[in-house]
Order: sequence, then C-alpha cells, then structure tokens
Amino acid sequence: MSMQRRHFELIAEALAASKPSPHDSDASARYSQWRAVVSQFCGRLSATNGEFDKARFLTACGVEA
Repeated sequence: MSMQRRHFELIAEALAASKPSPHDSDASARYSQWRAVVSQFCGRLSATNGEFDKARFLTACGVEA
C-alpha cells in the first residue's frame, strides 16, 4: 500500500496538534525537538511517494518559513 494525500494530511494534522506553544517554559528546546520530528517525517514520507510536496507538508504541520 502506498501513502496517499489523506495519509499525509492525517500525519500533518497530528504533528500540528503537537506543536509546542511559544508560551511554554523551555519553548525553544521543545520547538527544536518538535521540528526535528517533523523533519524526520518529511524525509521518510518523501521516500514513499514521488508526488510528496515537502513545502505543503511543512505548512500543514505549522512550520514557519
């Protein structure tokens, strides 16, 4: 089974929901860790589908440019 848009959307929604609040204590470290997880997903998901759009996925996750 190959990954499809709906799968990518589901993963992006979960990652966006887990994005740390900038008002949390230790926000910088928590954001860096979260961003590393998002980056790992990008790498792995791009390998599953040649049509994977990294920029679109990052935006859906809530990563600021």
